Amino acid sequence: MAKHPRMVQYLDKVQGLLKEFPTFTIQQIPRAENTHADALASLGSALDTQFRRSIPVEHLDRPSIEEIEPIDSMQIDEDPSWQDPIIDYLVNGNLPTDKSEARKVQQKAARYYMHGSKLIHRSYSSPHLTCIKYPQTLEVLCKIHSPRKL
Repeated sequence: MAKHPRMVQYLDKVQGLLKEFPTFTIQQIPRAENTHADALASLGSALDTQFRRSIPVEHLDRPSIEEIEPIDSMQIDEDPSWQDPIIDYLVNGNLPTDKSEARKVQQKAARYYMHGSKLIHRSYSSPHLTCIKYPQTLEVLCKIHSPRKL
């Protein structure tokens, strides 16, 4: 139950999100065993800038109960990859039939090498980079854009 209007909104938001889970368990923790959470809640509501020097505090610009506009998404095509002609040339020696395209593949391939089944971008002034394909690209993007854990 919630009494304060803002808490009612949070409760509604949580109940909506819970519909997305097939099962869940809610467990009430006695206040005496929840002192850490109480301290964090008090810290979050404190406005003293002295705390912000030693403890990272995140300030939300808007409550998480506010609705946000859906983000446009884009489908990522699995095949063909820009890497395929280079890999085919490095592994099998095959080039496209078009001479111009064949020359481009040869020029690009000079900057790459195969290490097992991985395509590696060669560099002289920085580390060599592993080239990845879908679905690894999604995994990397998710890791890059996920909130950092403190």
